[in-house]
Amino acid sequence: MSVLPRSAVFVGALFALSLLSSTAFADSTPKIGVVDVQRALFSIPAGKSAKKKLEKATKAKKKALQAKQARAQKMQSDLEKQAALLQDDAKRRKYREWQQLMVEIQEEAVAAERELKEKESKLFTPILKKLEQTIQSIAKKEGYLLVLERAIYAAPSVDLTDKVIAKYGK
Repeated sequence: MSVLPRSAVFVGALFALSLLSSTAFADSTPKIGVVDVQRALFSIPAGKSAKKKLEKATKAKKKALQAKQARAQKMQSDLEKQAALLQDDAKRRKYREWQQLMVEIQEEAVAAERELKEKESKLFTPILKKLEQTIQSIAKKEGYLLVLERAIYAAPSVDLTDKVIAKYGK
């Protein structure tokens, strides 16, 4: 019969203590949460309002561009129909007018896109900052070590989105 050396017994005891301590403190594991910021943003009244304002501005810009595009299409159609009847100078002049209108449409489209991005930023930045503060408040209050934005999958128990929506603005 062999007797284990004292060092082996000591290592075994340390291993057993570490197992016991890890199960004893299992409740103190770090909490991780997930928030679907986009869903939260479009669920709160401020986000809904900002979205409606942006959609209204987008619709107005689109309508103005569509009117010019229709004018350009009519101009092109008229030019094609009258091409055989027009003298070269008149044909060139009408073609330049059409080209000029097309350039205007492109420039207006780029400007409209830039303006809409600026408007989006102006509308949503303050709301997103407040949303972030709300998330931080919940995380600190409930002891979350880490809160991630969206996930491919998250258990409902770690999804804080509904809590954030409920607490926003309160």
